[in-house]
Amino acid sequence: MHFLKHKFTFFNGFHSANLTIPLDYKLCYIYGMKRWLPIFMISVFSMLFLNCADKKSDYIDPRGPEFAGSESCIQCHKSASENAMHSAHFKATAPATAESILGNFNSPHNVFDYGNNSKMVMEKRGDSLYQVFYKGGKEIKAYPFDIVFGNRNAQTAVYWKHKNTYELPISYYKAENTWGTSPGFSPTQPYFDRMTIKDCYACHSSNASANKVNSGKNNFLAMEVEDNIAPESLVYGIDCERCHRAGEKTRRLPTRKSERQNRSFYDGLQIAQQQTAA
Repeated sequence: MHFLKHKFTFFNGFHSANLTIPLDYKLCYIYGMKRWLPIFMISVFSMLFLNCADKKSDYIDPRGPEFAGSESCIQCHKSASENAMHSAHFKATAPATAESILGNFNSPHNVFDYGNNSKMVMEKRGDSLYQVFYKGGKEIKAYPFDIVFGNRNAQTAVYWKHKNTYELPISYYKAENTWGTSPGFSPTQPYFDRMTIKDCYACHSSNASANKVNSGKNNFLAMEVEDNIAPESLVYGIDCERCHRAGEKTRRLPTRKSERQNRSFYDGLQIAQQQTAA
């Protein structure tokens, strides 16, 4: 048997004593593993849990605490989530960025010519992208791309103004790979006053809530006038929770087959008891 000598120091008040004893290193190893491995595993899982909890707490869904966001679905539905995030539904609306806008901003492919010495130029200015109207070589108006609608065949965009959104006069068409007039807009003169109302977001987003404003009239209905959109309420695209249940409710569902079977059994038993009592 192999022995190691290990020196222990014991303290008793202000006095100390040294003791050297022989130890079997194999027994020490086994004893240490049995003693410290559970503590180590608990520590690791605790760190992972706290990390997940911190990430979850960072996201606050405007639809309420029952919603966890589409990224929370990846843990159990990775393949479905990845497919969904590349779908036209998921990209029905998105914040307008250099990555999300389909059209070309490089000259000469960023110009729509209205004729009569007037044109719309899609320009990048700093970190923002704009539709800029020129007439006679002089800049007349410039409005930013704030939100884009669509991704598969065509894409239009809107800008924010006084907590409402307004469609930009030029859209991008994928089949022709070019910029053209937005549906219903004039091919000879732009205008920037077509409001994109809240109902448009009912089909193109997962949430859009209206601000409540007081019209000043003396009736209770006047206090609930929905004439604009709260930007912080927008959930872009058609996400998982728009069509399926809220993520937090799904988390609480039993995951094992046996648990689901037991849940179904007891739910059925409870219904039968209620029917019998009635």
